[in-house]
Amino acid sequence: LEYSLASGDYTADIWVRGDVISFEISALTSGWVGIGFSLTRSMPNSDVVIGGISGEDFVTDAYASSRSQPPSDSQQDVFNYEVSVEDGRTVVRFDRMRVTGDSNDVALDQSIYILFAYGGTIFSTNPINIGIHSRRGFFSPDMITLPGADVCPYVSSSAVMQSFSSSASPSASSIFLSSPAEVLTSSEIVATPSPSPLVPCHLEYSLDGGDYTADIWVRGDVISFEISALTSGWVGIGFSLTRSMPNSDVVIGGISGEDFVTDAYASSRSQPPSDSQQDVFNYEVSVEDGRTVVRFDRMRVTGDSNDVALDQSTYILFAYGGSISSTNPVNIGIHSRRGFFSP
Repeated sequence: LEYSLASGDYTADIWVRGDVISFEISALTSGWVGIGFSLTRSMPNSDVVIGGISGEDFVTDAYASSRSQPPSDSQQDVFNYEVSVEDGRTVVRFDRMRVTGDSNDVALDQSIYILFAYGGTIFSTNPINIGIHSRRGFFSPDMITLPGADVCPYVSSSAVMQSFSSSASPSASSIFLSSPAEVLTSSEIVATPSPSPLVPCHLEYSLDGGDYTADIWVRGDVISFEISALTSGWVGIGFSLTRSMPNSDVVIGGISGEDFVTDAYASSRSQPPSDSQQDVFNYEVSVEDGRTVVRFDRMRVTGDSNDVALDQSTYILFAYGGSISSTNPVNIGIHSRRGFFSP
């Protein structure tokens, strides 16, 4: 889940991983950044997490009993935390359990109001002494219910991601399709996890101004993909551990007389040859409203040395728009557009 507030000056990414919830909050400030959880739509009686850097960094779990600086809890229920300054923004990342058992924490297994605040001065970090926020508000005027552990047991994030033309030099950051509590980064969200019991976790991406889209459903050890692009050429998706096309595991599909979907390995910046072991199944290709749509399933871990296992952080690549010279054998032209799902 991703939120952009105060005209983008404050952002929040929330990942639900079973009973562990991961947060990344950032603000355009050199002061502190905070997030709060409340049952009463007010600062008093809210559970807050505040972080910042002033000489030393700090992240504290606190309880606001009034409209003043909230004192740190005796039981600190945040972990895997870090603070950084990135492009003029203070970024705070941390994990916490959905239910901590601490009477000073709001349980996140219920509908809650989520508060944001940032921009106050940091007078000292040990002990923590901070000034009043420069901006504050609510994520929504209504209560928010985070997806349950039974709905999204792996990771719940959906995003509009940065795209690149074929002449660009993209950068990327890892995307995780599994359960360990690990901080991730993403861009702007466009969809939330589907609550359907048949879809444990649904991620949706819109890239290149919507000309390329991807839906990913995590169903235990089977991962289902639907990729589409505004093209009459081929459409592809790739998985890489090295932040580049070489040494990436790719799936490409398209229609030209006959349709095709192939599991391939890109050892260089040229057409990737099909793998001798094809690890995609339940695949189909269609043309819908001028878009080429490719659907397929694959196992999270295939056991094929030419496939990237999806039980780890990976870079996800996209490409589309190249010509299709033949489908058997597959012979395709270079992509017209390509990039990464996330920087």
